[in-house]
Amino acid sequence: MFPNIQPYHSEYLAVSPMHSLYIEQVGNPNGVPVVVLHGGPGAGCSPSQRCYFDPAFYRIILFDQRGAGRSTPKSETRDNTLAHLIADIELIRQHLGIKQWLVFGGSWGSLLAVAYGVEYPQQCFGFILRGMFLMRDFEVEWFIHQVRYFCPQEWYTFIDALLALSGTEIANKNNLLAAEIMEIMQYVLEQGDAEKINAMFAELSCFEDKIMLLTPQQERRAPIDMMVVVGRLEHHYFHNNRHEAIGLLDKIERIKHLPCIIVQGRYDVVCPPITAYDVHQAWPGSQLNLVIGGHAGSDPAVAQGLVDAMETFKTLIGA
Repeated sequence: MFPNIQPYHSEYLAVSPMHSLYIEQVGNPNGVPVVVLHGGPGAGCSPSQRCYFDPAFYRIILFDQRGAGRSTPKSETRDNTLAHLIADIELIRQHLGIKQWLVFGGSWGSLLAVAYGVEYPQQCFGFILRGMFLMRDFEVEWFIHQVRYFCPQEWYTFIDALLALSGTEIANKNNLLAAEIMEIMQYVLEQGDAEKINAMFAELSCFEDKIMLLTPQQERRAPIDMMVVVGRLEHHYFHNNRHEAIGLLDKIERIKHLPCIIVQGRYDVVCPPITAYDVHQAWPGSQLNLVIGGHAGSDPAVAQGLVDAMETFKTLIGA
């Protein structure tokens, strides 16, 4: 990865009467523009996400999506849908006076990248996608329920905490489906106990954090407020807004003429490789790079794959 450098410009952009987005630009102000779409939803952009790109070649635009990171109001779910996020990306492009840009997205950001691309294909000239996710029912079912086959300790720790917080007794936890787990979470949310709500979303975020890497190192714990934001926005989208992504795979027809490189951890248990393969099949000209890694963009093999993809795009852009 390239050395971390500081933004040469940062600002807040009001995208609605309620929401303002934090935006930063890094690298070469006259370089090839690339917009970075963070995961979560709700994770926000981070300094490490600046480091996949040659700062002498690329103009790197990072921003925190609605409710995430430094955007305000934090963890807000009102006026926060996939359609809103797509419109925000386009508003940022117009605000910055960019004609076309590369779209770079990981995990939730890969879904957002495709969703933006199929709505605004003329504004894009390529895609770099990591840890593909399309929010299909079986993908959410896997993440919330079936991942226990590979990560039983982490899953049962999360479920036990959730059941205790909700006061729910379950005879056989193995039979819990994703929809039922999310209904229990919704019950805790509707009770309005702030302490329990924060504890629940922190547990969800911690569970996800523990299964990110191919070889987990010491437990990685984000600040509690960030864990709550990620948990709240993930639940908001997976429980309430999943319908917005229906049919997205079929819409790739609109952008399949554009170059795309997909970097996917072969042992990604958060977003298994089947989705990356499905996108590759629907996008005949795309390149699928399966690397010996997990889900996180910081996983060494995944990070190297992303750097290599951005170096490859230098050649594609030149051609």
